[in-house]
This record gives sequence, structure tokens and C-alpha cells, in this order.
Amino acid sequence: MFLVELKCSNCNKKLTKQDEVVIKTKVSALKGITNLKSWTTMQKIYCKDCFTTK
Repeated sequence: MFLVELKCSNCNKKLTKQDEVVIKTKVSALKGITNLKSWTTMQKIYCKDCFTTK
């Protein structure tokens, strides 16, 4: 799972370690989350540019 690259769900930009991201999810999906990087691949992720333009 550590080889998975995170991408913005809107513009498909590859996200680096320096990028800020916003994750859109429901509160019920937060229960019992331990491995955040693998969990984020199943959620909608937006880069800072896409989130601020919405």
C-alpha cells in the first residue's frame, strides 16, 4: 500500500509530501481508522487549488 500515489479527485494532479489536501468523507467513515494513507485512497481527495475554487 505504500507504493500508491495519491491524486486529486478533481484534476488528477499527483500529490507530493509538500501538498496540502482536503479529504471529503462522512463522519461514519471515520470510526476505527488506523492507517490513514490506505484509507485516503478510498475517499475523495482534493488538492488545495481545486478545493478553493469550488
